[in-house]
Amino acid sequence: MKTLFKSEKGVVSIFLMIIILVVFIFNAILIDYARIFIAEKQTERAVKTGVRSAMSAFDKTLLPYGLYGLKEDPNQIFEDVVKKNLAVEDAEFQFIDTKLEKSSVEESGDAYTLANLDVYEEQVLQNMKYIAPIEYTKIILDKFNIGDLQQDVAGASAFVDVMSKVEPLYNEREEALDEFETLLGQIKNSVEKKEMAEKITTSRNNVPPNEQNWKALGVVKVLEDMIAQLDILALVIGEIGIKKLELKQKEEVPEDETEEEKKEREEEIEELEQQITDLEKLVGNYKKNSIKLAGEVEKHFQNLANNQLAKAIAQLNTAIEKNNEIKSLVDQAATDNGATTDDINLADMYYEPSIMSKWKDLLTEASDNVDQLALNATSIKNVFTGELNWENAATLVAKLAAGLVGIHDIQDSYQKAKESVLSLHSDFTENRQRFSEEEMAEKEENEKIAEEETEAAKKQQEKATEMVADLVEQDAIYKAVHDKYLGYKSVNESIEEAKAAEMNLEDYNKAADSAMGIMDSIMGALSKGLYSFRDEIYFNEYILRNFTSGEPYSITNKESYYFAKKEVEYIIYGFPTAYANYAAAYSQLFAMRFAFHLVSQLMDPINKGLGHPALIFIVTVARALGGAVRDMQLMTERGAATEFFPPYIARKFGKVGADFMVNYRDHIRFFLLTNGKHENKMMRTQAVTDFKTGVDLSTRPVQAVGEATSSVSLWFLPGALDFLGKTGVLDGQVIDKDRFEFTKKGAFSY
Repeated sequence: MKTLFKSEKGVVSIFLMIIILVVFIFNAILIDYARIFIAEKQTERAVKTGVRSAMSAFDKTLLPYGLYGLKEDPNQIFEDVVKKNLAVEDAEFQFIDTKLEKSSVEESGDAYTLANLDVYEEQVLQNMKYIAPIEYTKIILDKFNIGDLQQDVAGASAFVDVMSKVEPLYNEREEALDEFETLLGQIKNSVEKKEMAEKITTSRNNVPPNEQNWKALGVVKVLEDMIAQLDILALVIGEIGIKKLELKQKEEVPEDETEEEKKEREEEIEELEQQITDLEKLVGNYKKNSIKLAGEVEKHFQNLANNQLAKAIAQLNTAIEKNNEIKSLVDQAATDNGATTDDINLADMYYEPSIMSKWKDLLTEASDNVDQLALNATSIKNVFTGELNWENAATLVAKLAAGLVGIHDIQDSYQKAKESVLSLHSDFTENRQRFSEEEMAEKEENEKIAEEETEAAKKQQEKATEMVADLVEQDAIYKAVHDKYLGYKSVNESIEEAKAAEMNLEDYNKAADSAMGIMDSIMGALSKGLYSFRDEIYFNEYILRNFTSGEPYSITNKESYYFAKKEVEYIIYGFPTAYANYAAAYSQLFAMRFAFHLVSQLMDPINKGLGHPALIFIVTVARALGGAVRDMQLMTERGAATEFFPPYIARKFGKVGADFMVNYRDHIRFFLLTNGKHENKMMRTQAVTDFKTGVDLSTRPVQAVGEATSSVSLWFLPGALDFLGKTGVLDGQVIDKDRFEFTKKGAFSY
């Protein structure tokens, strides 16, 4: 058999050549791949270095505030740095020849500028994380010894805490009960009203059905008159029927009637017609006056039900609701068992629920009976307005008699309603809590003192408003800053403004309540501040370090309201007018001092022994107000420091007040913690920074993304590398037939 090849010698050499070719191609691709990989890493490092270098173009105006934001165009810096990092010094052999094709830097948009709260806060915290703890610990912990203060004042503040919640409820309950008492008196008078009582309860004998009693028909003065006159009503209606028959007969003209007979007949007709008219008038009067009397009873008791009784029920429900809330709070205070509450019987602040429940049951019973009475009166009225045959005495009287049975129901409901009202009035009068004459005298005396001190405090506070006319120029500054704040607020999606907690000086009760609330927030913030509020504390210290809150502090000195003197106050409260921010700080300063004096007074055993909790509260409020007014005069009028601890707190510490002296600025640190939303204070800080530096923070990006496109020459098989690029194995493409191009990105932020 013949074959194509004469010999098989040399076959191995052919296979070896094929294998060597494959290996050579693989090595060629691998070498170029390694060169591309090295070039990509070189470009990546160059991009990162370039972006960092580009970020050196920050705004140096913001450096004193610890803020960094791009000001200049970073593109040229980026391109120069990338080129230098890709440049290769002259050498006989270059394994890679990376070449920059193009580059660009893209700054962050609105989401990553210093106007963004997250970005802004992060930079501030980075700046303050080494500084704030030192200052805060030194000023707050060393000076005010928060741990001891919390522990030693806890007992005295327990009563103030519960009374700050109970006292408004107590006042509301007493107001509701006062109004209820007035309404109850009106209800009692209405039920016992002689004129109406006689109309309902007076008994009547039936009127004999004879002609002598015809004139009695229609004289309906009491409800039973309607029943008593039924027999005579039947007689009159029957008589009308007879008269009408006679009239009909008389109207027939006889034959051969003479003129004289005609005249006599016409006179008789006229007389019959008049008699019928008179009798029908009596029936009409009976119907009209019965409807009128039933309507009067209906109106009287509907008015009683819809007005006095409805209002009384609402007031009593309010009183019960408030009483239950008071009892719940007092029970909780008893469970907590604060030191002060051991000496004061807070149970005097509420009624036992069974007492008020009895009042409600009696009032509900009276209301139900009055409603039923009014409904029965309506039914009586409807009897006369329904379909009745007023010409058929038998059927008419039968229907009226059946309908007028409701009069007895009215009398029964009236008697029950009266008994309920009188019983309620008696029980209410007996169980209503009232002060003794001595307690009332003490209460009135201290109310007068409290009112005088409150008025004095109000006058001091009102002096701030007297400066308004002299602060027009400052108002323009505040408005300019506030407009900037609104701009930053818009950038940050219109975060809702938080109002400052201000002292309520409308009256001494509300003053005590608001002062105690402010004190609770301050003490709570201080006790948790070093842990829960770390970031906010750091930011607050940043505010105090970089912005002003300085003298003067007198409310009669217009410089006290200048923006340059009170930048921190604007950041805290955010009012767009000059006087309002310092006025708010002044108000809270008074509240804080008032609260401390209130706690101190409640530690006085003489005050705790006064008896009724409401009396104790009034006395301590009056004396605390006097102490707060004196503190305000020291800190704001004289610019001096005052004792942090009022007398009884200081005694409990075994120290004198001079060991703990505080001034206005010390209190501002507290107010930064306890006022408004942290986000809004940050935005106002941005606005003040903008105003003072002239730099719009929304134009200062804090992040940049650099992008560089490079290429490297290919030594072997460009087509194979181009195929790998197009299939996604490599991230790039072949250009100019023998160079592989790729792009790298890098980002950096302050």
